[in-house]
Amino acid sequence: MTSIPGVDNCPEGVGNGVEWISELFHVGEDTMNKLKYITITVALVGILAACSPTASSSPSASVSSPVPATKSTPTLTPTPQWTDEEQAAIDSVQKYIQVWTTIGQGLPDSNVAQIRDVAGDPIANDTQDLMTQWAAKGWHLEGAPSFVPSLVTPGALDYQGQRYHVSGCYIITGSYLADSSGNEVGTRGTERSPGTYEVIQATSGTYYVTDDSTEEGTC
Repeated sequence: MTSIPGVDNCPEGVGNGVEWISELFHVGEDTMNKLKYITITVALVGILAACSPTASSSPSASVSSPVPATKSTPTLTPTPQWTDEEQAAIDSVQKYIQVWTTIGQGLPDSNVAQIRDVAGDPIANDTQDLMTQWAAKGWHLEGAPSFVPSLVTPGALDYQGQRYHVSGCYIITGSYLADSSGNEVGTRGTERSPGTYEVIQATSGTYYVTDDSTEEGTC
């Protein structure tokens, strides 16, 4: 048997089929010629059918429609809606930081007592002591820290007034202590720290900062 790629058991030729018929039926030469013609014809048809290459399973080309790009919708952080009292507490913190920065930048010539215009003790006293030490060393503040509020919660109500706690992110990026030549001194703290300011709404209606605290981690 002849092996053809993709075809199993393909006969070597039609002659073998004719001889097999002759031996089986013992027919004469004329009859053999006729049979040979018929056998050749039938055999050729069989060969064409049997020797056809086996269909191979070729992967069909898959035409997929282009998937339109999905546009991502940006997640918007809602802006907090503060009450009048909460906004006033926030404003007092921002005013305190502004005055604190102005005093620090103007050292050693600044009047550190001006911090009491926007702050009460203990933070006013602590700030005066700190900046007096900076001035004595010839240091001053470069850059300006900032504070981004995220939460305001009411605190205790006592004889001094209503207290509020203003929490947020204290940022000192680009702000540092420098000597009289402008060279940085000391070690910078964490650039972004979570912190909270305590604010009092005095019975007179005035808001001022009384204390602050920072927490571990970043914001």
